[in-house]
Amino acid sequence: MVGQRLLDINEIDGLHRRARRTQPYGWIELQQLGQGGGRNRQPSFGGLQIGEDQEAFRLHAMGVAQSTLAVGPLGASWSLAIEEQFYLVWPLVVRYSPLKSLRFIAMLLILFSPLMTWYLSSQHVYIYSNVFCRQVGLMAGALLAVLMHSSDFAPTKYLKSAWVAFVITLTLTFISEALGTRWLTYSLVALAATSFIFLALHSEQKWLQAVLRNRLLMYTGTISYGLYLLHKIPADFVQAVHLDRHPALILPFIFLASYALAALSWNLLEKPFLNLKRFFPASESP
Repeated sequence: MVGQRLLDINEIDGLHRRARRTQPYGWIELQQLGQGGGRNRQPSFGGLQIGEDQEAFRLHAMGVAQSTLAVGPLGASWSLAIEEQFYLVWPLVVRYSPLKSLRFIAMLLILFSPLMTWYLSSQHVYIYSNVFCRQVGLMAGALLAVLMHSSDFAPTKYLKSAWVAFVITLTLTFISEALGTRWLTYSLVALAATSFIFLALHSEQKWLQAVLRNRLLMYTGTISYGLYLLHKIPADFVQAVHLDRHPALILPFIFLASYALAALSWNLLEKPFLNLKRFFPASESP
Protein backbone atom coordinates (compact mmCIF):
# COMPACT_ATOMS: atom_id res chain seq x y z
CA MET A 1 0.00 0.00 0.00
CA VAL A 2 1.14 3.54 -0.82
CA GLY A 3 2.32 5.29 2.31
CA GLN A 4 3.48 2.15 4.16
CA ARG A 5 6.40 3.26 6.31
CA LEU A 6 8.63 0.26 6.87
CA LEU A 7 10.10 -2.61 4.87
CA ASP A 8 11.18 -5.69 6.77
CA ILE A 9 14.54 -7.34 6.08
CA ASN A 10 13.05 -10.15 3.97
CA GLU A 11 11.36 -7.70 1.66
CA ILE A 12 14.55 -5.70 1.18
CA ASP A 13 16.42 -8.91 0.39
CA GLY A 14 13.80 -9.76 -2.21
CA LEU A 15 14.21 -6.34 -3.79
CA HIS A 16 17.97 -6.92 -3.86
CA ARG A 17 17.52 -10.08 -5.89
CA ARG A 18 14.99 -8.55 -8.24
CA ALA A 19 17.04 -5.40 -8.78
CA ARG A 20 20.21 -7.37 -9.57
CA ARG A 21 18.32 -9.18 -12.36
CA THR A 22 16.47 -6.21 -13.86
CA GLN A 23 18.29 -3.02 -12.86
CA PRO A 24 22.06 -3.51 -13.02
CA TYR A 25 22.58 0.22 -12.66
CA GLY A 26 20.71 0.43 -9.40
CA TRP A 27 21.29 -2.66 -7.31
CA ILE A 28 24.25 -1.12 -5.50
CA GLU A 29 21.97 1.60 -4.12
CA LEU A 30 19.60 -1.10 -2.91
CA GLN A 31 22.47 -2.88 -1.24
CA GLN A 32 23.39 0.33 0.55
CA LEU A 33 19.78 0.67 1.65
CA GLY A 34 19.81 -2.82 3.16
CA GLN A 35 22.97 -1.99 5.06
CA GLY A 36 21.24 0.95 6.70
CA GLY A 37 23.08 4.07 7.69
CA GLY A 38 22.20 5.02 11.20
CA ARG A 39 18.97 5.03 13.17
CA ASN A 40 18.25 8.68 12.34
CA ARG A 41 19.17 8.49 8.67
CA GLN A 42 16.27 8.41 6.21
CA PRO A 43 17.35 6.11 3.37
CA SER A 44 16.74 7.21 -0.20
CA PHE A 45 16.96 5.73 -3.66
CA GLY A 46 16.94 7.69 -6.91
CA GLY A 47 15.79 10.83 -5.12
CA LEU A 48 12.91 9.03 -3.37
CA GLN A 49 12.78 9.00 0.40
CA ILE A 50 12.02 5.39 1.31
CA GLY A 51 9.72 6.44 4.12
CA GLU A 52 7.69 8.63 1.77
CA ASP A 53 6.36 6.24 -0.86
CA GLN A 54 7.08 2.55 -0.51
CA GLU A 55 4.92 1.51 -3.46
CA ALA A 56 6.88 3.70 -5.88
CA PHE A 57 10.09 2.23 -4.46
CA ARG A 58 8.85 -1.33 -5.06
CA LEU A 59 7.76 -0.51 -8.61
CA HIS A 60 11.16 0.95 -9.41
CA ALA A 61 12.96 -2.08 -8.02
CA MET A 62 10.75 -4.34 -10.15
CA GLY A 63 11.67 -2.45 -13.31
CA VAL A 64 8.55 -0.29 -13.68
CA ALA A 65 9.63 3.04 -15.15
CA GLN A 66 9.01 6.17 -13.12
CA SER A 67 10.65 9.28 -14.53
CA THR A 68 12.83 10.66 -11.73
CA LEU A 69 13.42 7.15 -10.38
CA ALA A 70 14.63 5.83 -13.74
CA VAL A 71 18.20 4.66 -13.84
CA GLY A 72 20.58 4.13 -16.73
CA PRO A 73 21.33 6.18 -19.84
CA LEU A 74 17.80 5.92 -21.27
CA GLY A 75 15.99 7.03 -18.14
CA ALA A 76 14.18 9.73 -20.12
CA SER A 77 12.37 7.10 -22.17
CA TRP A 78 9.68 6.71 -19.47
CA SER A 79 7.46 9.00 -21.55
CA LEU A 80 7.40 6.48 -24.40
CA ALA A 81 5.06 4.35 -22.29
CA ILE A 82 2.59 7.23 -22.08
CA GLU A 83 2.79 7.83 -25.83
CA GLU A 84 2.25 4.15 -26.64
CA GLN A 85 -0.85 3.98 -24.44
CA PHE A 86 -2.17 7.02 -26.29
CA TYR A 87 -1.43 5.47 -29.69
CA LEU A 88 -3.26 2.28 -28.73
CA VAL A 89 -6.52 4.16 -28.22
CA TRP A 90 -6.58 7.45 -30.13
CA PRO A 91 -6.20 6.04 -33.71
CA LEU A 92 -9.35 3.96 -33.16
CA VAL A 93 -11.20 7.04 -31.91
CA VAL A 94 -10.05 8.99 -34.97
CA ARG A 95 -11.00 6.16 -37.32
CA TYR A 96 -14.59 5.84 -36.11
CA SER A 97 -15.48 9.39 -35.05
CA PRO A 98 -16.40 12.44 -37.15
CA LEU A 99 -14.28 15.57 -36.80
CA LYS A 100 -16.92 17.35 -34.74
CA SER A 101 -16.95 14.52 -32.21
CA LEU A 102 -13.15 14.40 -32.11
CA ARG A 103 -13.04 18.09 -31.29
CA PHE A 104 -15.55 17.63 -28.46
CA ILE A 105 -13.70 14.59 -27.05
CA ALA A 106 -10.34 16.38 -27.12
CA MET A 107 -11.72 19.49 -25.40
CA LEU A 108 -13.50 17.41 -22.79
CA LEU A 109 -10.34 15.47 -21.91
CA ILE A 110 -8.28 18.66 -21.75
CA LEU A 111 -10.73 20.13 -19.24
CA PHE A 112 -10.90 16.82 -17.36
CA SER A 113 -7.12 16.41 -17.04
CA PRO A 114 -6.33 19.05 -14.37
CA LEU A 115 -9.21 17.80 -12.21
CA MET A 116 -7.98 14.22 -12.48
CA THR A 117 -4.40 15.33 -11.78
CA TRP A 118 -5.50 17.26 -8.71
CA TYR A 119 -7.45 14.26 -7.42
CA LEU A 120 -4.58 11.81 -7.95
CA SER A 121 -2.15 14.25 -6.35
CA SER A 122 -4.44 14.51 -3.31
CA GLN A 123 -4.32 10.71 -3.08
CA HIS A 124 -0.50 10.79 -3.08
CA VAL A 125 -0.21 9.22 -6.53
CA TYR A 126 3.02 9.99 -8.35
CA ILE A 127 1.57 12.29 -11.01
CA TYR A 128 4.74 13.14 -12.98
CA SER A 129 4.67 9.99 -15.09
CA ASN A 130 0.99 9.08 -14.76
CA VAL A 131 -0.75 8.73 -18.14
CA PHE A 132 -3.96 10.39 -16.90
CA CYS A 133 -1.95 13.40 -15.76
CA ARG A 134 0.05 13.66 -18.97
CA GLN A 135 -2.63 13.07 -21.58
CA VAL A 136 -3.46 16.79 -21.68
CA GLY A 137 -0.45 17.49 -23.90
CA LEU A 138 -1.35 14.68 -26.27
CA MET A 139 -4.99 15.76 -26.44
CA ALA A 140 -4.06 19.41 -26.99
CA GLY A 141 -1.92 18.32 -29.94
CA ALA A 142 -4.79 16.16 -31.20
CA LEU A 143 -7.19 19.11 -30.92
CA LEU A 144 -4.78 21.27 -32.93
CA ALA A 145 -4.55 18.58 -35.62
CA VAL A 146 -8.34 18.25 -35.77
CA LEU A 147 -8.70 22.01 -36.07
CA MET A 148 -6.16 22.27 -38.88
CA HIS A 149 -7.83 19.44 -40.82
CA SER A 150 -11.25 21.04 -40.68
CA SER A 151 -12.65 21.99 -44.08
CA ASP A 152 -13.38 25.55 -42.94
CA PHE A 153 -10.03 26.10 -41.21
CA ALA A 154 -8.70 29.64 -41.62
CA PRO A 155 -5.57 30.39 -39.53
CA THR A 156 -6.22 34.12 -39.36
CA LYS A 157 -9.44 33.50 -37.44
CA TYR A 158 -7.50 31.96 -34.55
CA LEU A 159 -4.29 34.00 -34.44
CA LYS A 160 -5.48 36.56 -31.91
CA SER A 161 -6.93 33.85 -29.69
CA ALA A 162 -3.69 31.89 -29.93
CA TRP A 163 -1.62 34.89 -28.80
CA VAL A 164 -3.98 35.55 -25.89
CA ALA A 165 -3.96 31.88 -24.88
CA PHE A 166 -0.17 31.71 -25.10
CA VAL A 167 0.45 34.80 -22.96
CA ILE A 168 -2.15 33.85 -20.34
CA THR A 169 -1.20 30.17 -20.01
CA LEU A 170 2.54 30.95 -19.95
CA THR A 171 2.04 33.55 -17.21
CA LEU A 172 -0.17 31.21 -15.19
CA THR A 173 2.41 28.45 -15.60
CA PHE A 174 5.04 30.46 -13.73
CA ILE A 175 2.52 31.49 -11.08
CA SER A 176 1.33 27.90 -10.62
CA GLU A 177 4.87 26.59 -10.32
CA ALA A 178 5.76 29.30 -7.79
CA LEU A 179 2.72 28.33 -5.71
CA GLY A 180 3.65 24.64 -5.87
CA THR A 181 0.43 23.59 -7.64
CA ARG A 182 2.24 21.17 -9.92
CA TRP A 183 -1.02 19.39 -10.78
CA LEU A 184 -2.12 22.56 -12.61
CA THR A 185 1.28 23.39 -14.06
CA TYR A 186 1.29 20.32 -16.31
CA SER A 187 -1.93 21.37 -18.05
CA LEU A 188 -0.85 25.00 -18.39
CA VAL A 189 2.51 24.05 -19.91
CA ALA A 190 0.79 21.82 -22.47
CA LEU A 191 -1.68 24.53 -23.46
CA ALA A 192 1.04 27.17 -23.71
CA ALA A 193 3.14 24.87 -25.90
CA THR A 194 0.17 24.07 -28.16
CA SER A 195 -0.61 27.76 -28.59
CA PHE A 196 3.02 28.47 -29.44
CA ILE A 197 3.07 25.67 -32.04
CA PHE A 198 0.03 27.20 -33.72
CA LEU A 199 1.72 30.61 -33.76
CA ALA A 200 4.95 29.13 -35.10
CA LEU A 201 3.03 27.57 -37.98
CA HIS A 202 0.68 30.40 -38.87
CA SER A 203 1.81 33.72 -37.42
CA GLU A 204 3.13 36.18 -39.98
CA GLN A 205 5.02 38.27 -37.43
CA LYS A 206 8.39 38.87 -39.06
CA TRP A 207 10.37 38.90 -35.82
CA LEU A 208 8.90 35.56 -34.74
CA GLN A 209 9.52 33.89 -38.09
CA ALA A 210 13.07 35.28 -38.18
CA VAL A 211 13.81 33.66 -34.84
CA LEU A 212 12.14 30.36 -35.64
CA ARG A 213 13.79 30.05 -39.06
CA ASN A 214 17.27 30.27 -37.61
CA ARG A 215 19.22 27.38 -39.16
CA LEU A 216 20.60 26.12 -35.83
CA LEU A 217 17.14 26.19 -34.27
CA MET A 218 15.60 24.40 -37.25
CA TYR A 219 18.25 21.67 -37.13
CA THR A 220 17.72 21.38 -33.39
CA GLY A 221 14.05 20.74 -34.10
CA THR A 222 14.98 18.07 -36.62
CA ILE A 223 17.06 16.09 -34.12
CA SER A 224 15.06 17.13 -31.05
CA TYR A 225 13.69 13.68 -30.27
CA GLY A 226 17.21 12.23 -30.22
CA LEU A 227 18.29 15.10 -27.97
CA TYR A 228 15.50 14.25 -25.56
CA LEU A 229 16.15 10.52 -25.47
CA LEU A 230 19.95 10.59 -25.44
CA HIS A 231 20.92 13.63 -23.38
CA LYS A 232 21.19 11.52 -20.23
CA ILE A 233 24.10 9.52 -21.65
CA PRO A 234 26.64 12.39 -21.60
CA ALA A 235 25.16 13.62 -18.31
CA ASP A 236 25.80 10.21 -16.71
CA PHE A 237 29.26 10.08 -18.31
CA VAL A 238 30.13 13.43 -16.72
CA GLN A 239 29.35 11.97 -13.31
CA ALA A 240 31.14 8.69 -14.01
CA VAL A 241 34.45 10.37 -14.90
CA HIS A 242 34.00 13.09 -12.26
CA LEU A 243 33.88 15.97 -14.72
CA ASP A 244 31.21 17.42 -12.44
CA ARG A 245 34.10 18.61 -10.29
CA HIS A 246 34.79 21.16 -13.05
CA PRO A 247 31.57 23.17 -13.43
CA ALA A 248 32.88 25.19 -16.38
CA LEU A 249 33.19 21.99 -18.45
CA ILE A 250 29.86 20.38 -17.66
CA LEU A 251 27.44 22.38 -19.81
CA PRO A 252 29.63 22.65 -22.94
CA PHE A 253 30.44 18.92 -22.85
CA ILE A 254 26.84 17.78 -22.32
CA PHE A 255 25.60 20.21 -24.98
CA LEU A 256 28.10 19.13 -27.66
CA ALA A 257 27.93 15.42 -26.83
CA SER A 258 24.12 15.43 -26.85
CA TYR A 259 24.06 17.12 -30.24
CA ALA A 260 26.59 14.65 -31.62
CA LEU A 261 24.62 11.64 -30.39
CA ALA A 262 21.33 13.06 -31.63
CA ALA A 263 22.84 13.81 -35.06
CA LEU A 264 24.11 10.23 -35.31
CA SER A 265 20.72 8.91 -34.26
CA TRP A 266 18.98 11.03 -36.90
CA ASN A 267 21.28 10.04 -39.77
CA LEU A 268 21.87 6.40 -38.91
CA LEU A 269 18.57 5.35 -37.35
CA GLU A 270 15.64 7.75 -37.62
CA LYS A 271 16.13 9.02 -41.17
CA PRO A 272 16.62 5.55 -42.75
CA PHE A 273 13.43 4.33 -41.08
CA LEU A 274 11.50 7.39 -42.21
CA ASN A 275 12.69 6.76 -45.75
CA LEU A 276 10.81 3.47 -45.68
CA LYS A 277 7.59 5.46 -45.98
CA ARG A 278 8.11 5.52 -49.74
CA PHE A 279 7.05 1.87 -49.78
CA PHE A 280 3.74 2.76 -48.12
CA PRO A 281 2.20 5.57 -50.18
CA ALA A 282 -0.66 7.38 -48.50
CA SER A 283 -4.10 6.86 -49.99
CA GLU A 284 -6.93 9.32 -49.83
CA SER A 285 -9.78 8.50 -47.47
CA PRO A 286 -13.01 7.56 -49.23
